[in-house]
Amino acid sequence: MIKTKNINLFLFDTEENYQKSKDFLGSSFKSIIQIESLEEFNQELTNLDPNELVSLAVHVFYTDKISGIRRFKASTIIEEFPNLEIMYISDGDEKEIKHQMIEEKIPHEEVYKYHQVNSNLREGVIKPISKNELFGIKKQIKEREKFEFGIITALYNDEFEEVKKHFTWLEEETVIIGTKRYNVGHLKNNSKRKVVAAIPSATGMVDSAIIATQMLELFRPKYLLMSGVCGGIEKTNFGDIVLAQSVFTFQKGKVSDLKSKDGKILQIYDHNKNIVDYENLYDEEGNQIKISIEKFEIEHDSILEFKLKDYTDPELKRIEKEINNSDGVRFKTPVAIHFEPMACSSMVINKQGFFEDHIKSVNRKTTAVEMESYAVARACQFGNEGKTHWVIFKSVMDNTKDKDDSAKSYAAHTSALFLKHLIYDGILN
Repeated sequence: MIKTKNINLFLFDTEENYQKSKDFLGSSFKSIIQIESLEEFNQELTNLDPNELVSLAVHVFYTDKISGIRRFKASTIIEEFPNLEIMYISDGDEKEIKHQMIEEKIPHEEVYKYHQVNSNLREGVIKPISKNELFGIKKQIKEREKFEFGIITALYNDEFEEVKKHFTWLEEETVIIGTKRYNVGHLKNNSKRKVVAAIPSATGMVDSAIIATQMLELFRPKYLLMSGVCGGIEKTNFGDIVLAQSVFTFQKGKVSDLKSKDGKILQIYDHNKNIVDYENLYDEEGNQIKISIEKFEIEHDSILEFKLKDYTDPELKRIEKEINNSDGVRFKTPVAIHFEPMACSSMVINKQGFFEDHIKSVNRKTTAVEMESYAVARACQFGNEGKTHWVIFKSVMDNTKDKDDSAKSYAAHTSALFLKHLIYDGILN
């Protein structure tokens, strides 16, 4: 629950009526500041510290044909600060106010009584916003068409740490929305080519979809790139880069009982032809185990195809050679770039044979599995009106035959090098 004593309440009201409104609102706010224009609002905001909380209420003036709403709409405050939640306030008759809105051709707005302002803020019905968020988002919304590249990594450690090395980051332009931080920067050799980067709050498709969608709507990058680490098939080596030719989630589909042709649920028998009791199965150490026999039908519309093959194909062998000639590259074998399908899982897979039995059955050419790619690609279908191209690539940190704890940071390094070449070599224009 928010304490209103920490909120600066701006009141869009006339100077003559301000004191009366202030008396009605009470003294539980940090301050109540009267304004009548965008210029006054901006001026008063400059007196606040970056993290101070702000809210705005508008006196309706229903006795003057809702002139308060009309003057507020004309002030363009809401256009300049679209993320600011507004409370229209009046102790007038609700039906009369609604009737006046219809007459003035103003879309119906919720109008609160003066005594509701405090409780609305305290209970989160209306959410205050910090000055930093107010101006940070406003600035980025104005400049969002200038963001050429959006970058997402699933993790900060290793993955984003390696990406950070290749750009100049501008701490003063960092955008903070709630608890989420968007890092803003530009290419080291060109300050006009801007990038914005973020890390989801947790690994997996849900958080990646949220952060990708928010990034697309706020910053509208031309390209959304995802760098990081993945698991690979047996033929891949540590540090190999998999550029996703397509991404799919093999766990999206229909689960049903295993049935015979006549519709009966199939029973499983032991070698003595006795029905297996699933409730009484044990391993060799006497630990009870559970087995589920079921049929899974995948939804094949869950496969998303990469659209920039003509841009990347002619460059992959050259990039591969340059990465292998870079300092710090060579774990045990040279790095290879694979342009193949990538599977997206909702869980960490650590079961022998799972890749071949469950993933390659969907697409035999599948080369990598990880936990975020499908969500990022799917977000690009809908966010920013579908105008953002996704480019997803991850490097192998383990494969179906081998593991090495030290390979994760190396894989993050080679993936970030691939990102560097895609951007700095002008492949993505």
